[in-house]
Amino acid sequence: MLYRRFASSLVLLALLIVFGALGYVWLEGWNFGDGLYMTVITVATVGYGETNPLSDIGRTYTILLILLSTGVMVYATSSLTALIVEGELQDLFKRRKMKKTIDAMNGHYIICGDSVTCSHIVEELLRTDQAFVVVDIDPAKVKQLAARGLTVLEGNATEDATLLAAGIERASGLLTCLQGDAENLFVVLSARRLNPDLRIVTKALAPASRDKLKQVGADSVVLPKAIGGLRMASELLRPHVVNFLDEMLRVKESTLRVEQMVVPKTCRIVGNTLAETSLRDKVGVSLVALLREGRYHFNPVPNTPVAGGDVLIMMGDSLAIQALRSELGLAA
Repeated sequence: MLYRRFASSLVLLALLIVFGALGYVWLEGWNFGDGLYMTVITVATVGYGETNPLSDIGRTYTILLILLSTGVMVYATSSLTALIVEGELQDLFKRRKMKKTIDAMNGHYIICGDSVTCSHIVEELLRTDQAFVVVDIDPAKVKQLAARGLTVLEGNATEDATLLAAGIERASGLLTCLQGDAENLFVVLSARRLNPDLRIVTKALAPASRDKLKQVGADSVVLPKAIGGLRMASELLRPHVVNFLDEMLRVKESTLRVEQMVVPKTCRIVGNTLAETSLRDKVGVSLVALLREGRYHFNPVPNTPVAGGDVLIMMGDSLAIQALRSELGLAA
């Protein structure tokens, strides 16, 4: 990297000045201050003259110091020029800005990998206005994602340091879709250890990997090949349902989604029936089901009382659902 090259040139220059001063101390018997002054004006080529009278050996040493310092200065100047011209300094500022952005995040999602699968996930998170960080090890992909204005972190997602830099301790969810099941297993294992309350979703290629990923902490394991097969069967058996779901996800003008709302025990609607809340009156939002004690109640009747811990499954425009969630003080 050009930044490292420039840093190394500064180190060489500092070493040249220090050892140059020590050379005058050793050869001429000067004190270190005089030797340092003589070295600096020699390296800088300002031509103030000799600090103290030089012997023949001292003059020979000065000549060698001038030649050596010229090479170091040329190297440092070229490194600085390349750093500025090729934008390495600008990239450094961008990385620092990105770090500040990630450090300010809370309750966000972490997406590990930039595969084709992840690209669809990113688009969905953007459409639903979610805060997220993409982690990828490929510098070229990181640069492409950053150019799109996404929050992205370059690093190996299997390493704890990378996950910590992505703010995993403050995140609410992590999704890993790296190329191999072993890599995803390492990410799940590290993520669960770093944040026990994190919701973790992972991709698996082999069905045999599902149980292993569950054992190390994954909340949900998705098998893309199995889902692809089910999708093809649905296209054959129930094409209109599939078309409806596709329309719901693909239309960019609207964001019709199925969302969940968790009812905390302290929520003001606890104890009220569904009819007494605004859940059924909100335009553009429909209550599809209610999850209570592991059981789904589809299309619950209006006199169903709301209890703490209930999960409400809503369908409608994502903005309308968010507004209803804020109005009732419900969690995702």
